[in-house]
Amino acid sequence: PYIERACCVVLPSYREGTSRVLLESAAMCRPLIATDVPGCREVVDDGVTGLLCKPKDFFSLSQKIEIMINLPHETRVSMGKKGRQKIQDEFSEDIVCNLYIDAVRSAVVWNVSQDIGSSIKNGINMVFSVSLLIQEGYQISKDRDDLDEVSEFLDNNYGD
Repeated sequence: PYIERACCVVLPSYREGTSRVLLESAAMCRPLIATDVPGCREVVDDGVTGLLCKPKDFFSLSQKIEIMINLPHETRVSMGKKGRQKIQDEFSEDIVCNLYIDAVRSAVVWNVSQDIGSSIKNGINMVFSVSLLIQEGYQISKDRDDLDEVSEFLDNNYGD
């Protein structure tokens, strides 16, 4: 009920994974103000779906709040609608699930030369690693070579 009643949602943070409150707020067509840190900057397109402030900077945060207050109502509504579209386009359940499935498939292919027990173990490690990377603010996308980055991460952390 709180997000529904809000004109704007503000999340000042030093560090986030992908913030559920920002995702839910944007999905409810609310413009956002958040700190320009990993996990927040992936959800907020500065000046489009909301505003980003500098980390650990009260003055920057207060400026962004003042800017949001002084925006015309129509602009805030437009930001909210664009935020909802961004969530649908980039963070839908289907997209996230497909990224996990692709990570598992890549892990199995990556380990195909190993015995099946090692392959399954490393596949589980791969999914766990992708989860950690997402929590750290990485956006894993099929359109980029991020799975190579994940494989390198695994090699460095789980390799023999």
